[in-house]
Amino acid sequence: MPAERLDAEVSSSIREVDAVTHQVEIEDMSDDFCIEPSMLIRLCDATASGQMSRDALRHIAFAIIASDRFKWTAAIVGEVLHDWAAPEINYALSAENMTKFRRWLRGDEPYPLKQRHRSQPAR
Repeated sequence: MPAERLDAEVSSSIREVDAVTHQVEIEDMSDDFCIEPSMLIRLCDATASGQMSRDALRHIAFAIIASDRFKWTAAIVGEVLHDWAAPEINYALSAENMTKFRRWLRGDEPYPLKQRHRSQPAR
C-alpha cells in the first residue's frame, strides 16, 4: 500500500476525544503476521520523506503493539515500535531521529541502552 494511502487510512481511524486523548479504531486480523525490520524501515523512510505523517506513524506503532496478531523475532522491532508509540517519553519523531531509527533497524549501529527507572524490575 502506498504511504499516502496508509496515512489517510490511519488518519480516518483516529478520533480526538480531547486535547490529550485519542480514540483509535482498530480491526484486528484473524491470523498472525510477522513484522521484519525492513518493514519498519519502509515506514521510517515514508515518514522522513513526508509521505506519511509522524502522527500516523505513532498510531501505527501503537496498533501493532496493542494487537495480539503482530509478532517479531528481532528485538530491535519491539524497541523501535515502543519508541514510535510514545515519542514524548522516548525519541521524538524528528527527521534526525528517523535517520537513527533506520540505522538501528538496518543494524548499522547498535540500539542505545536505556536506563531503567529504579522502581522498574530487571527483565
